[in-house]
Amino acid sequence: MLLKKLIEILKTFDKAELKKFRRFVSSDYFNTNESVSKLFKLIAAFYPVFDIHDPKMSPEAMFKKIYGSRKYDEKTYRYLLSSLYSLLEKYLAISVLERNDVEMKKYVIDDMTERRLFGLAGKNLVVLESSLDKDNLIGGEYIYNKEDITLIWHQLYFLSNIQEPILEKRYEQGELQLFSSFVELSHIYQILHQVSQSYNLPLKDNIVFEYLKNINYKKILEYIEGNEIKGIKTAENERLIKVLKIYLCFMITMLDEKDEEYFNKMNEYIGKYSNMFGKNELQNLHLMLATCCNRKRTSINDEKYQRINFEIIKRAASLDLYTSYIAQYMDVNNFIIIFQTALQLNESDWAAEFLRKYGEQISPEYSEDMTGYSFAELFFNKKQFERSLSSLSKVKLKLFRLKLPVKVLMLKLYFELNHIEEAYSLVDSFSHFLTSNKKIRKNEVNNYSRFLNFYREILKAKAASGNSRINKEIKNELASSSLLPHKAWLIEKAEEL
Repeated sequence: MLLKKLIEILKTFDKAELKKFRRFVSSDYFNTNESVSKLFKLIAAFYPVFDIHDPKMSPEAMFKKIYGSRKYDEKTYRYLLSSLYSLLEKYLAISVLERNDVEMKKYVIDDMTERRLFGLAGKNLVVLESSLDKDNLIGGEYIYNKEDITLIWHQLYFLSNIQEPILEKRYEQGELQLFSSFVELSHIYQILHQVSQSYNLPLKDNIVFEYLKNINYKKILEYIEGNEIKGIKTAENERLIKVLKIYLCFMITMLDEKDEEYFNKMNEYIGKYSNMFGKNELQNLHLMLATCCNRKRTSINDEKYQRINFEIIKRAASLDLYTSYIAQYMDVNNFIIIFQTALQLNESDWAAEFLRKYGEQISPEYSEDMTGYSFAELFFNKKQFERSLSSLSKVKLKLFRLKLPVKVLMLKLYFELNHIEEAYSLVDSFSHFLTSNKKIRKNEVNNYSRFLNFYREILKAKAASGNSRINKEIKNELASSSLLPHKAWLIEKAEEL
């Protein structure tokens, strides 16, 4: 079991990292047992496959190569393996620390303080805080480091018996903790509502909700905005208080589904302060806006907030927020949602440009299918139905999440090409697919089932060759439906009949 765990980690190493770990194991600073070094070299020889069923990799074979004619002893072998695994964990921990220069410097300052090297610790702390403030994009890591630094200052002053109150640092520590906890709670609130909507799960009473419901967000926001207008300083770290307004607006608009004023403020503030955030937090903020839009599509106006959501998507794309870091693949679910939203709003040129930019950033495993599907949608949008069908037929559906949009597009193509029997057959199989597959979120099952119900009624009218019309009541229901997939197309077909 221990060997399997060891190999599972080693398989993630490239040749350079394997070589680096070999040096680590060979260093007498970390390892003084030569037999452990020998064991690693023997295991490394099986890189990259590490076939544990190979007789040469058996415990007995390994033991013999290390100790020669000595009789195999399982206890000794397991001790060597355990020592090697401990070294591997230590190597991973040190590697992480080496990649995080700020974290390493904090540990050094802590150690200097414990050694009572207060002057040296203070100088290093000034340099560290200065370097952190130069690259001061707001995000989880920045806030975490700033909180730590304020705490280190207090420890340094306390242990060195310096009789200065440094109230400013205390204020800032409070502001950082306030901001950090409020942001995290906002994220949790948003995630809970998103999961509740996606899986049709009720949200039970909880102390978190009770706490968040009883904060007077409007009063805090008025205090900040009012003092900004008067030019009165309300915090040591004024940057954080500026952006705190975003999260206050978010909570107000989430607690009041009918609110539009504070949603608009939130959206405006995000646009205004976007250059103050790191990429990860900007992604979170745009996700929060999307959650608000989806709720308001149901509670206020479907078309209006679908359009607003698309404008938010465009801004996020312009800020390159759909990949967090270099070489990260584009999330295929996001790609499908964004691409379809653009097409449903007749933004085919933007959709084509989005495909050009982000199609190359989809995982190679799915890129061919995604490209084929995307071109099929673009051809359909241009009413080139045969070309659309040809492109769609090449999609192999390696990705489960692609099955829903492909089935819907196929239904639309059958309708446009007058393939009535094929359309009826696909409606039945699609309906069964929705109700029998547990991988599909409950809100999607509901939305696509509603799509199929409307599609079936429109198909009946089409199949009747002009002898049947769409019931006015169905048309009204269709027009008033929110979060309905391909609603504009359904309305267009209903009007044609």
